Parts: sequence; structure tokens; C-alpha cells
Amino acid sequence: MSAELVINDRELGAVGVDSLADHLGALVPVARSEIWLTHSSGSSLCILKSGDVAMLMLLRGEGDAGLVSRSSDQSQEGSCEFTLSNGQVDEYPSTWTVPFQEARRAAEHFWSSGTPAPFVTWHAAV
Repeated sequence: MSAELVINDRELGAVGVDSLADHLGALVPVARSEIWLTHSSGSSLCILKSGDVAMLMLLRGEGDAGLVSRSSDQSQEGSCEFTLSNGQVDEYPSTWTVPFQEARRAAEHFWSSGTPAPFVTWHAAV
């Protein structure tokens, strides 16, 4: 099994789960990244990394509004900036972020199943 991986607009093609883990591990010291993983089922997972946190968005198919991650700590205040691969800076509530380590695990789950990781709290995007 494999999934297509794109990191900061760099297409890495189909990767196995070990290669995915290596690529994501290499991003730990990187301040900001935009990661896309496309499963053979047609669903896609986007991970926007900012420091030690990430926001996840899962699209189940073309035209889907998707699911967005939520922090288990909803008392967090403020927002977090994410830099997209085109240089655009977007800001999202900190309550939408999870630790990057959890995002890495969610990517590996998505790689194997094409579904949202059950250990991440998801919210339907509107």
C-alpha cells in the first residue's frame, strides 16, 4: 500500500509507511510546513505545521468541506500562524491544533486506512 506525498509543493510520489515516517520525522526541527497525503481511495489529509503543533484537515473527496482537527484542550487562547507552500500566511485558532507528534501518528493511520484517526478530535468544516 502507498499514498502520494507532497511536502511544501515538492511532489515525492507514492511512499510507503516507513518512508512517510522518515519524511515527517525530518520535519520535526522545521518551523513551518504544508504536507499533503493523498490516499488511493481519493481522500486527502493536509497537515499544516507551525513549530510543535499542527492543524489537520481531512477531505473525503472532491468538493468535500472536510473535517478539521480540534485540540483536546479547548481552553487554549489565541491563534497560530501557518505558512502555506505558496508563501501565504494563514491564521487559525490554537484550539484547532494538535501536537505535531500526534499529527505524525494521524498521517500514518491515514496512510493505512484513508480515514480520520480515531485518536484525533475532528470537527466538520462548514
